[in-house]
Amino acid sequence: MLIGEVAGRTGVSVRMLRYYDAHGLVTPSHRTSGGYRDYSRADLERLMKVESLRSLGMGVAEVRAALDATDASGATGVAAVVDRLRAETLQRIDEEQALLAQLDSLRGHGDNAPDSWDDVLAVTSLLTALRSRHPVDRQAAALRSVPGLATDALVTSYLAESDPNAAGTLRWSLARAGEDVVPPLVARVDSADAPTRLRIVEALDAVAGAGDATAAPQAEPAEPSDPTALTALQTLADDPDPTVRSRAVLAVARRTDQAPDARLTGRLVSLVTDGDHDVDAAEALTSLCRRHPEAGEAVVAHLVAAGSHVSAASAASAAARLRTVQALAELADSVAAAVPALAGFTADPDRTVARTALALSRPSRDGRTCRGR
Repeated sequence: MLIGEVAGRTGVSVRMLRYYDAHGLVTPSHRTSGGYRDYSRADLERLMKVESLRSLGMGVAEVRAALDATDASGATGVAAVVDRLRAETLQRIDEEQALLAQLDSLRGHGDNAPDSWDDVLAVTSLLTALRSRHPVDRQAAALRSVPGLATDALVTSYLAESDPNAAGTLRWSLARAGEDVVPPLVARVDSADAPTRLRIVEALDAVAGAGDATAAPQAEPAEPSDPTALTALQTLADDPDPTVRSRAVLAVARRTDQAPDARLTGRLVSLVTDGDHDVDAAEALTSLCRRHPEAGEAVVAHLVAAGSHVSAASAASAAARLRTVQALAELADSVAAAVPALAGFTADPDRTVARTALALSRPSRDGRTCRGR
């Protein structure tokens, strides 16, 4: 088959066929009496192989090496080259995605879009520092971050941060940005593992608590809660992981401005009886009752019902009732109904529970019930 016919049937230009011939990729097996290239069926098969490998991004030298390896050892040589090309392609994709993320950070969103080269340089400097191998550099970058700029990059760095100090600073920087960080945090929940979801809860808690991400949790919220972050926390309160779930419940209790409903109260009471952050849960119940006195009697009734439910004479149930007694003692100073409820446990069959209830129900010198903690 002459070169023109080959070009017409395969779609490979005459110029490219000559190029392949000159570089030893596809050399016609024969020449006509007039000196024209004459391609055999085997030559056409080799041409199709060359075109296939070239479509994968292989250079002339790589194609020649792959075909030579195939001729010598079957498909092994080609498979090795294809595996290498695949790895290189994945690396390029990762690099392109990283570049895309950086460009998105530079673009910003709405009012947060950079409008000067100073903003672009600030974001670029932040992104570079966040990729540093040294935690102190990443921590310093978070401290210098401008609220609203490079939010997605800050969220990504926070969730991947291995150094606790840098993670705390990044959480603080996210809290400063406010509700802008809630969508990128929530977007990562479904694909995150339990430790990462816990970090998301901690960041949302910081946002809902007016940005004080580095301070110890307070009984009363210092500022109005962010409703968007609070909604996300309420969703995470149903998380399948118990640690994530309990931390989200406590965050909701700490940040909500509404009176506790039966569901929130029940979750906090379960934390008490189960011994899962029971001290924090008791303090959260007390704080809610102080902020919403009308909910006090319902909270006490829920605790008493839980304590009665675990009244079997086992060591585990006795420990649960003991934690219930301690929670009632927390409430006794602010909820009147907690005092007779606490006294009711003085007849508990477990001596430790009964004695603890008796000791905590005795009035102190100022006339109030002694507190358990």
